[in-house]
Amino acid sequence: MNDEKIRLFHLFKQNLIQKSNENYLELLDFHIGLHSTDYLTPYFSLWARIKNFEPEFLFNSLVKNKEALRMNAFRGTLFIIHKNNIALTLASLNKKREIWLKDAEKHASKDLNFNQLENEIISLFEKNKQMKNPEIKKALASKYKEIDITILLRTLALNGTIVRTTQKNITDKIYFYSLMKEWMPEIAQENIDTNVAVKTLFEKYLRIFAPVSLDDYCWWLPETKTTALDYLDDFLEKTVKIDYNGTDYYIHKNDYNNFQEFNTTDYNEPIVNFLPYEDHFPKAYQKRDYFISDEVKENLFGVRGLDRGEIRPSIWLNGEVIGRWEYSWIDNKKTRMKIEIIYLNESKITKDITKIIEEKRSELELFTNEKLVPLIKRK
Repeated sequence: MNDEKIRLFHLFKQNLIQKSNENYLELLDFHIGLHSTDYLTPYFSLWARIKNFEPEFLFNSLVKNKEALRMNAFRGTLFIIHKNNIALTLASLNKKREIWLKDAEKHASKDLNFNQLENEIISLFEKNKQMKNPEIKKALASKYKEIDITILLRTLALNGTIVRTTQKNITDKIYFYSLMKEWMPEIAQENIDTNVAVKTLFEKYLRIFAPVSLDDYCWWLPETKTTALDYLDDFLEKTVKIDYNGTDYYIHKNDYNNFQEFNTTDYNEPIVNFLPYEDHFPKAYQKRDYFISDEVKENLFGVRGLDRGEIRPSIWLNGEVIGRWEYSWIDNKKTRMKIEIIYLNESKITKDITKIIEEKRSELELFTNEKLVPLIKRK
């Protein structure tokens, strides 16, 4: 296994060599979840992978059709999760919740009765069905400090008791919340053992991101290496171990033959991809030096001062990051957006590749203004 083969095979698995004709929900299910720290990231992520992607469909899946949720998931990060993976994800977060709650209790009022406040919040939802955070805090302000209400709301979101439901447009920061048992009653009734959930997600992770190292998986979930090794033992019959630069990498047996037969010479044309801020694909790996060089890192990480290891919107060539792009409004009235190329590693590109990059930039800008902007500006 060499750098070129692993890079191109990853692109192949991610539908980044050839866009998929699949329904976006099928792809969302297979990919486990889409990063959504930035509201627009999942829409850009699906545009990069699906032919003729209609962002309004994904928005409706979240706010009307109840086919997905925007929720805290792996590493506590916001993801959009397909309904098939919601119960699995919640069950996998048990350890994460315990750690978070212990830390949160240090910041709560010393005399706070967690159970009492939890019951009062749930009662509010049972009476009002859907509420905004400010409405909840106002209703309880005479009895509880704002920090305590915030901690309980976060706790109830992490354990799946309350969920984000509707918003006016795709970047509206004011969400309505509801009880899971009201919004998705079938999910609320699912009860999955934590170990079963983590093992199931481990197999799903292998299917979409492999070849991967154990360190990659431990970073993604996250999980301790000792526990991950135990999970790996349960999958020995389903995995193949590959040596890559002196490190053990793993791949699902169902994908191993495809990987062995994968021929990089079949892909002679330059493959250019524009991936958004914090796309879920590069964030699935702890070790990234085979697809992000030190020079590119300097222009991709920490470039906005407040970044804490976040990956800025990236430009890829044949599975390697070679540049950075950003989006912004062209005027104060926010009538149109522009896609700008901020940085390119000139040593990696030719005139022909520059032309392809510009074509991709124009294609993304067209999608942004024709499909996304109307959803952003929706009243």
